[in-house]
Amino acid sequence: MKVKSHRNLASRIQEAAGTLSERELALVDALSSKPDTAAFESLRSFADMAGVSPSTLSRLVARLGYESYRDLQLELRSAVTRLVPSPSERARLEGDKGDVGALFAQGLDDDIHQLRQLSELVSSDTFMEAIKLIAEAKGTVFVIGNGWSRSFADMLAHRLALCRPRVESSSSLDVLGLGKIADCGPGDCAVAIATRRYTRLTVSLAHALAERGVPLLSITDSAASPLLRGSRHALVVPNMRSGAFDSPTPITAVIHLLCVGVSRLTHASMTRRFKTLDTISEEMGTFVAPDAGRRK
Repeated sequence: MKVKSHRNLASRIQEAAGTLSERELALVDALSSKPDTAAFESLRSFADMAGVSPSTLSRLVARLGYESYRDLQLELRSAVTRLVPSPSERARLEGDKGDVGALFAQGLDDDIHQLRQLSELVSSDTFMEAIKLIAEAKGTVFVIGNGWSRSFADMLAHRLALCRPRVESSSSLDVLGLGKIADCGPGDCAVAIATRRYTRLTVSLAHALAERGVPLLSITDSAASPLLRGSRHALVVPNMRSGAFDSPTPITAVIHLLCVGVSRLTHASMTRRFKTLDTISEEMGTFVAPDAGRRK
């Protein structure tokens, strides 16, 4: 397995500067002067723009230490799109001239690539500590997320409520108000989810809980996220994409794996809880049989 390098494009170019051919130097100039173009154009298209063959660009990418042109693009996209937080502006930059099928393929490719990169995060000590924090909290688990991250928070809260008692989400706090956190303290825990653009309500509520001694787990997309202040543990899931929408896939996967871990640590109590929930569901007729809607 290759060790992932944390060098950026500028440092890689500097290290290789004395060994590059004239064509490769021309490519380096193009990459440095037009990172926004390289971030979103295909290998063949960017090579044509730079006046070199696709094979020359491929060789340069390998010489700079990237496993593929896609790896280079993901780095550039992260840098470029971080500077453009507005979805409307990102949509304008992407334009509407490209092939839709190619756009879908690129999106799937990006998701698969980022899911593979998660292996380092989910095998870390930090990830296991995050699972323990949620599973072993004696009091309430507050799951906070607003704006685009509200759906993530609700999904996590719903799954955790199946595993353990006393789970509150941003949705329940909206209805019940701040009275739910009036007695919070070190025996509780909070999970705050925020990605760009970071909503003030999520950040301020997370910080308010942390200041009252509640251990805070942050799930966010950048080491520069305002959510990180006061966090006991942080799961940083980079997810910068072109276009108006960042992908929900990487953070959804992290949420799923957190729940898998919590269910393992709470297995005995969770099993009893599921039996009770199944009984209640049967009494209420909650679920419809698969063939109930079939015409006879």
